[in-house]
Amino acid sequence: MRVHESTVTSADHRLDAIAAISGVDPAMIQFLREAATSRCGSPLPSGMRRGSMRYCFQNSGDAAWRHGLLYCEGIARHPDVPMEVHHAWCMDPKTGRVVDPTWKKPEDCTYLGIAVTLSTLAACQLDCGHYALLDHGRGFETDIARRLLEGQTQAEAYVANVRASARLKNLRRSRGRR
Repeated sequence: MRVHESTVTSADHRLDAIAAISGVDPAMIQFLREAATSRCGSPLPSGMRRGSMRYCFQNSGDAAWRHGLLYCEGIARHPDVPMEVHHAWCMDPKTGRVVDPTWKKPEDCTYLGIAVTLSTLAACQLDCGHYALLDHGRGFETDIARRLLEGQTQAEAYVANVRASARLKNLRRSRGRR
């Protein structure tokens, strides 16, 4: 079961407006239109600390490593900000829920981006030397985006394996109780 997920195509008109007014590179918008998943936010899990504002890429990378989450990058909207911004967050591979270690009240936010495994995150960050992957302030990073698409496929496979493992574990428990 996919949690808090919708298709990006229903948001195409919104993406065009974002490209026109937000300052997000139009090439990134096109990439997200083709590859991203839209998600609603959820409260920060108890026991997880919020990082410093304006350090979302570092906060999300650190949280992904510390808590075994998937790293996500794309654009997001917070109700206190007048437009969507380039942003990073995490996703719990077991539940599909957004885990945003930067913004206050992430449950009021919306997210559009791709999820990648930690191995893809590490390789891309080592190669580019930045916490942010899709845009380092010089425009959309096409080569890294291609690698992220490969990493997204790995992330989808990882999520499927985590969920299948959980179902198998529950099945074994239920059979053991009979």
